[in-house]
Amino acid sequence: KTPYYFEEPLHDLAKILDFSMDLICSRDEEGRFIWVNKASERILGYKPEELIGKKYSDFIFDEDTDIPINVNIDFRSETHLPIFEKKFIHKNTSIIYLQWSVVRDDVKKMCYCIGRDITEKKNIEKAFEIERLQFFNIYSQAPSYMGILKGPEHVYELANELYLQLIDKKDIIGKTVKEVLPELETQGIFEILDNVYKTGESFSANEMPITFDRYSDGKLKDVYLNFIFQARRDAHNNIDGIFIFGNDVTEQVLSRKKIEESEKMYKDLIHKLPVATYSCDAEGRIVLYNKAAAALWGREPELGKDLWYNSWYSNDAKKKQAAPLNLCSLGTTLKEGDPILNKEIIIKRPNGDKRNVLPHPVPFYNADGEITGAVIV
Repeated sequence: KTPYYFEEPLHDLAKILDFSMDLICSRDEEGRFIWVNKASERILGYKPEELIGKKYSDFIFDEDTDIPINVNIDFRSETHLPIFEKKFIHKNTSIIYLQWSVVRDDVKKMCYCIGRDITEKKNIEKAFEIERLQFFNIYSQAPSYMGILKGPEHVYELANELYLQLIDKKDIIGKTVKEVLPELETQGIFEILDNVYKTGESFSANEMPITFDRYSDGKLKDVYLNFIFQARRDAHNNIDGIFIFGNDVTEQVLSRKKIEESEKMYKDLIHKLPVATYSCDAEGRIVLYNKAAAALWGREPELGKDLWYNSWYSNDAKKKQAAPLNLCSLGTTLKEGDPILNKEIIIKRPNGDKRNVLPHPVPFYNADGEITGAVIV
């Protein structure tokens, strides 16, 4: 019988152990529960008396694919066992993760164990891993080039395949932008990155020309980029890196420039022709004319506003009246695309002079076969 002066301290100790948030127990060498605190009911759903005398292994969730957690622990082999994790089956059949620390008593041939419920932590880790995988799937499959830089030195932390294709590099993670792309130093990019990291203000650019030494052979190649540098912040709202998002628009820019060059050549050609030439849109508004046309009209029309027939007087001098516009050569061209090439017209200048003219209109079509305008000589 326990002496009376030990009973109260032992009773207090038992109360302390019962109020513990962790599962505290003792086991014999066969793994049977000898004593269990009341936390077992909250954690595993079993009252202490339901566990005492039973093997802890009867409550372990075992699966071949989970060896690191359910590795067999021989409580008789060591006095101090490392902290380890195991999955247990709750009384309601749900899975509970417990983190164990164990001390073995060689004299009493038993061990003392403390199991901490880490189920919520594990669930959070799983949710985080799922979110991380989803992020990387989106990140790697994004139709834009993307990268993440960390620290004030702008060290590459992540870069998707499109970014690697853009700079034609592979082994860049863990290296600074200056190491990977030293040619950017003279283009002001490092200053922009430094400012974003320092101030947190995003920087964006459209069709910005950037020169890359793609093959590290000193042969620089120009590309045009739409991009944004955006500060990345940590949990304390401190800037710890920079996000890079962008698109290579080189093909679009070069294509547009070719079109612009073609249009310039077309306009130059019209301006240099020795005969009166002008063009109009589908509504008949004059969009381009040369000096010979202005001389013929005796005035300079307002582009985008004046209509093609403002200077036309008649196509029948004998009747001395204006013909319906839809019977005129250009009117027919804009409406039907089939020009009348043998209809003379009379142009009346502001000073009253008249000129007999034989117009030759040619319609313009878009990809859908619709008339978008015409040029007239």
